[in-house]
Amino acid sequence: MSIYRQLWLAIIGMTIISFTGSFTVSVFTARQYIEQQLYMKNADNASSLALVLSQLPSKDPVTVELVISAQFDTGHYQEIVLTDPKHHVIVEKHYTGDESGAPLWFEQLFPLQADAGIALVQDGWKQYGSIRVVSHSRFAYQALWTGIKELVYWFILAGIFAGILGTLLLRLLFQPLNRVVEQAQAIQERRFVTVPEPATLELRSVVVAMNTMVERLKNMFSEEASRLDNLHRQANHDQMTNLPNRDYFNTRLHEALQGDEALSDGSLALIRITDLDALNNRFGRARTDQLIKALADVLNDFSGMCENCMAARLGGADFVLLSPGESDAEMFAKNIAKRIIQSAQSEWGELEDIFHMGTVHYQKNEGASELLASADKALAIAENMGANSYHSLNNALSGNQTMNNEDWRKALIQALSDGRIRLERYPVLASGGQAIHQEGAARLQLQPDGPWLTAGEFMPMAFDSNFHSRSTWMHCRLHWIFWPTSPRRLRSTCRPTRSQTGVSAMPWSSC
Repeated sequence: MSIYRQLWLAIIGMTIISFTGSFTVSVFTARQYIEQQLYMKNADNASSLALVLSQLPSKDPVTVELVISAQFDTGHYQEIVLTDPKHHVIVEKHYTGDESGAPLWFEQLFPLQADAGIALVQDGWKQYGSIRVVSHSRFAYQALWTGIKELVYWFILAGIFAGILGTLLLRLLFQPLNRVVEQAQAIQERRFVTVPEPATLELRSVVVAMNTMVERLKNMFSEEASRLDNLHRQANHDQMTNLPNRDYFNTRLHEALQGDEALSDGSLALIRITDLDALNNRFGRARTDQLIKALADVLNDFSGMCENCMAARLGGADFVLLSPGESDAEMFAKNIAKRIIQSAQSEWGELEDIFHMGTVHYQKNEGASELLASADKALAIAENMGANSYHSLNNALSGNQTMNNEDWRKALIQALSDGRIRLERYPVLASGGQAIHQEGAARLQLQPDGPWLTAGEFMPMAFDSNFHSRSTWMHCRLHWIFWPTSPRRLRSTCRPTRSQTGVSAMPWSSC
């Protein structure tokens, strides 16, 4: 039970005890006084009425009754009775109304018993009779009841006032204790505050001890927080660029794809610095690190311009930019490329080829590995399009797009080893309709009993750097020309014609 409730209960108890004592004393004292006043009134009124009746020259019954009725009708009497010397009633008046000046239980609990006033009525030298007067007690009960009610009201107001005043005083006295409680709650929330020392001697020692403990905890938590922050940053950020690393990005990517509050779609850009090893050999490690940091700054600034965007470094020359809510992957890639080119022109103007980028559009609840595999494919296509190029995939992911580079490499080598490759023949006609020769477009079956892929589906991955050592052999295996007048031949030197989109043109034109 709180001390405020205990205070109110104590005040209520004291009020009830005080009221009981005051009520008892007041009621019994007032009742005795009222009874005395009623008796004196009865005696005076009986004497006055007896004197009036004694002075009547003719005491006929009608005149006597009229005088008594006039006195009774004033409404202040319970009864007036005139009797002769032999106690025979001459005139009798009784109050027959039901008006009461107080509740019945109050009248029964505190009855008023005032003696009646009795006086003798004379007729000359003879006794005419005696008159008995009893005043009505309802006015006395009404006055007594009113006084009791006023006493109750005053005690209630006094109790309420005492309770409010005591509560305010307790709050004033307990303010230092409340501040200590708030200080303890702040410590739980890792907020360290000190409170002023109170004037109360009993509470001052507690406050001083709490302030000392808070200062020590503050210093200890500050050191631990700084250490944890450094460890957290080292674990989740790249030391060179200060961008989030691969592990932290994978966590954010999972939230963007599977989180309950994730947006319905978005875009992901995979950026790779072109031939990082060659840049190291050409400019040295320090200068190349400057290029990596410059690209990281550009991506970080770009991510700050759009809501919920995040730039990260996956490692080496690879960077990634995630933008939930971005539905146009092509425009997303264009804006990023524009910012990178503008930033690189001032300090890296001597480099013609700085980066390649692949962007993909994704939908919520897609798999992270499938999305990254699709971004790898878009990046592979962009690397075959020329310097500082980009390529975007806005369509839904297909089965072969979910494979990573290593899976592509193994699947392509196995398909070529098993001979799952063929040509689709297309005749080339002159203007007159005469067949000049036939050209063939490569088709490859990536998996046994699987669909035959077009060159646009597998050739970008064949051109990727992971397959660079096998590219010459693969190109010569993939491109055949059929001449109408000669058997099938495989030229020793082959090169595909590239379209402006970066995908090998079909049919392959010059070998």
